[in-house]
Amino acid sequence: MDLAVSEVQLEGRRLFTGIVRDITERKRGEEQLKVIASELSGRNADLVRSNQELDAFAYIASHDLKEPLRGIHNYATFLVEDYSDILDDDGKDKLNTLTRLTQRLDSLLDSLLEFSRLGRVDFALAQNEMQEVVHEVIESMRITLDANNIDIRIPVELPRVRGDKVMLGEVYRNLITNAVKYNSSESKWIEIGFQPDTRPLKSGATPARPRQTVFYVRDNGLGIPEKHFDAIFRIFKRLHERDAYGGGTGVGLTIVKKVVERHGGEIWLESTPGQGTTFYFTLAEGD
Repeated sequence: MDLAVSEVQLEGRRLFTGIVRDITERKRGEEQLKVIASELSGRNADLVRSNQELDAFAYIASHDLKEPLRGIHNYATFLVEDYSDILDDDGKDKLNTLTRLTQRLDSLLDSLLEFSRLGRVDFALAQNEMQEVVHEVIESMRITLDANNIDIRIPVELPRVRGDKVMLGEVYRNLITNAVKYNSSESKWIEIGFQPDTRPLKSGATPARPRQTVFYVRDNGLGIPEKHFDAIFRIFKRLHERDAYGGGTGVGLTIVKKVVERHGGEIWLESTPGQGTTFYFTLAEGD
């Protein structure tokens, strides 16, 4: 039972009122909530352990596969070089195809290693000037940007954020690389900016969430059909033929998504085929 007593003044006299409530159901509900919380905590621990084991497996498998793969590549190369006078054109073509396949598999394993590493390393969180991060990425990509006649636009100076500087640089590097790769316009441009997070709170979310800034990378490239918005973030998923638009392993956006989520943010996009794409991602504001 629950007893609540309060004092009131009536015509100079002190009176007390009491309310007695049966809280049996409430206590029963509280006990059930404790049981559910305990079960969820156990399942969360199992999930964390499972993810750690999966990351470790991906790293070990990728690392161990690279040695025999390197051997296959080297022996195929030796055969082409040392027995070119014996092999006919068909034999040479097959060995050259074999070397290309080993190179592609090597690239896929490197991408898998990089992806698995994101789940194992601790991020070096610090206050970073995002403007500086972006400028360093742009300068490191200067040759590629100039070769493709890309006009980089940064309308306003980017704010400070808390995060891992190297990983934030990788987010921009991958998004800019995609914007360059999938653009066949005569006048190509990429705009990098930010805006306040004005999105409504999700159902059940607390209004006291940390302040978020929405960053974006916008281009006037090929665009992406809406039906592929979720698929493009899956590892090794490409929307075009393997060697189209410069090729690639299809892991870049997967890494971007994981880095953003490990910073406590979200990533999404808006796109119109033939008009371009805008990738948005949120990060907590710096102090």
